[in-house]
Amino acid sequence: MLIVLLVAAWIALAVRPAAAAAPTKGFDVQPVPAWVSRTDVEAASPKGIDGARGGLVNALLDDQIRVGATVEHYSRIVRRVLSTAGVENGGEITIEVDPSYERLVLHRIEIVRGAQRIDVLRAASVHAVPEEGEAKTYSDRVSEAFVLPDVRIGDVIDCEYSVNGQNPVFGGRLVDALPLVAGLFTERLRVRLLAPADRAIASGVTGDAGAALETGERVTGGLRESTWERRQVEPAKDEGATPDWFEPHPWVRMSEFASWADVVVWGVHLFEGKEASAGPLAERVVEIKAAHPDAEGQALAALDFVQNQIRYLGIETGEHSHLPHDAAAVFAQRFGDCKDKSLLLVTLLRALGIEARVALANPGLGEKVADRSPSPLVFSHAIVRIRLAGKTYFVDPTISHQGGSLEARGRVRYGHVLVLEPGTTALEHIPDAAPARPTIESRSVYGVGAAPRGATLEVETTYRDEDADTERGALEETSRAELQKKYTDFYAGAEASIRAEGDLVVLDDVARNVLVVREHYVIPEYWSGDQGLIEAISIRHMLHRPSTVRRTMPLRVPYPLFVRDVVEVHFPRGQAPRLDEQKLHSPALTYARDAEATGTLLKVTYELRTHKDSVAPDGVADHVDLLGSILDSAESVLTEPPPPEVDVPWTPAQRYGMLAFLGAVGLVGIASAAWKARYLVRRRSYRKSARLGAGETAAQAVAVKGRADAERTVTRDRCSCGSPFDGAATSSEWGNIRLGDSTLDVVRLTCGACGRGSARYFRYEG
Repeated sequence: MLIVLLVAAWIALAVRPAAAAAPTKGFDVQPVPAWVSRTDVEAASPKGIDGARGGLVNALLDDQIRVGATVEHYSRIVRRVLSTAGVENGGEITIEVDPSYERLVLHRIEIVRGAQRIDVLRAASVHAVPEEGEAKTYSDRVSEAFVLPDVRIGDVIDCEYSVNGQNPVFGGRLVDALPLVAGLFTERLRVRLLAPADRAIASGVTGDAGAALETGERVTGGLRESTWERRQVEPAKDEGATPDWFEPHPWVRMSEFASWADVVVWGVHLFEGKEASAGPLAERVVEIKAAHPDAEGQALAALDFVQNQIRYLGIETGEHSHLPHDAAAVFAQRFGDCKDKSLLLVTLLRALGIEARVALANPGLGEKVADRSPSPLVFSHAIVRIRLAGKTYFVDPTISHQGGSLEARGRVRYGHVLVLEPGTTALEHIPDAAPARPTIESRSVYGVGAAPRGATLEVETTYRDEDADTERGALEETSRAELQKKYTDFYAGAEASIRAEGDLVVLDDVARNVLVVREHYVIPEYWSGDQGLIEAISIRHMLHRPSTVRRTMPLRVPYPLFVRDVVEVHFPRGQAPRLDEQKLHSPALTYARDAEATGTLLKVTYELRTHKDSVAPDGVADHVDLLGSILDSAESVLTEPPPPEVDVPWTPAQRYGMLAFLGAVGLVGIASAAWKARYLVRRRSYRKSARLGAGETAAQAVAVKGRADAERTVTRDRCSCGSPFDGAATSSEWGNIRLGDSTLDVVRLTCGACGRGSARYFRYEG
């Protein structure tokens, strides 16, 4: 694929001393091919000028592909230089090419200045810059950089070229993808495909191109012409923190593979390797068999060897972009990329008598691989499917530091994969399940009585499964001293006076894939005034507010995630303070904070689980608010309890004073008891003369047929003063109460004659 890079600083760093004027051995100079459909450059767009990025605007991007005995890819780039920044950024044209199977042909490089067209093709200095690929991956691809002379504000740069040839690994079939967007505002963008009508080439657009996409197709003279065109195309944007499967920009994808079965036939041919019948590779098989009598142990030993003793390094020159190197060669050189390591593992397993196949995967797309049309370009990774004792395992030989059993390692979360086995016609799904227990679990214990204002802090963090693999790798990459400093600096963000006490302790159970890290700290100034801080360290480390909240793109959520933090604070000098419990949730995640204060111990448990890998754009604002609430809840300010009172021996004067006080209290008690006895006698005689009538208590509720019947009963009743309750001056207020399993109506009455209040209770029948 052809990429035009517009970053002048990068070119400046990569430029070597000027080469001879074109042509050079890196490219040819020829006229524009006759099959190309020319198009005129339109007048400048005011919208484009206003939205210029880096002082540049694309007036035209035109990509045309002709499929025949080989593939010819013609491109035309016309860009406007609008400012000083445009002069800085627009004076270089960079074209990517793989000379092992492609040839660059230049047709024209001109600067349009007013009515002049200035040919600068031969005046440009040319520099071949090795293409910068992924880490630990090397290929033959280079970027031919053409540095243009005398570029001025207001110029229009017009460049036409072709890259001819195709990767032989695809067996003469077309597979390609071209973007329908660019890094600059583009006034007009077109993709054109010209191919024999009898060649079945599936093509279509992935990603959202919007309603402005214009498509066309026609057959003329035995050739099928397909076009995709957009106008006034905004620059590509990235809101950040999108899920890996999300495709933010539209692409035209082309494939001459008719089905997944077609891709399988192609892939099986690539991965046909030699059996490990002799040499060092066969000797390794013998060693594994001798050390592990059972098949599962042998499979695990072979996987462990490829994961940890064959380093990851990709030499992807020419057809080795997809073709693996021979397994014996990979074994001998002790390095390879994903396809090399997968073929080596399959070779070892088959020699051990274990069924194994290479499977193609795309960890980023995952489940959404099934939404794509069949093509080798759908996949970015190779893994291995193992079948043993009636069970199926999918393992990734590129994961180093992986622990656990074969079953634990055989649960990679790659969604749909394509197993390269003869007869396969469809994708295979790798079952996935959320973790049943926390994969990160920390326990932080604060002792706040270590010093008048200080505290001790002990932290034990347990990592399981994939998080244990990650932490194990980090421990190997970083010295313990550096790691301790990193951890201490993390805590110092909240506790400036903290210092490490002793060394990190690491306990690694590789067989169970559980790794434990223990830390010890002293915080001389824990209390600030009477306040101290506790936090859920793992949860706060996992959650981040996105930089862009008003979004048109989904927001990534770390999934699957199950994290638990337990914080214990001991208060030897006083009662532990209380902390509220909280539960927060959304479709994407669930958070809980449980707190328990018992005596001098406060124990707080924080727990976070995620349920999906993303939030739709219209739900991001609410999700960010929820994140803010969780982050606030995961950090709590404690108030230092007051110290308990200390018993002090009494003086004689204090003892005599207390005796006098108790005597006075006794006299008051005797008088009170006498008064209460008189009161009880009076109340008993009153009750004899004034028994409570029906309906005056809830237990004596009057049975009626409804509210109307109850109201009639009230109007017939009288106050204790003898006045009826049907007078206009009597006020009433109706309500209801629960009595056991029953609901009673109650009316509270105020007599209009004496002003005394009373109540009547009713129970409804029927």
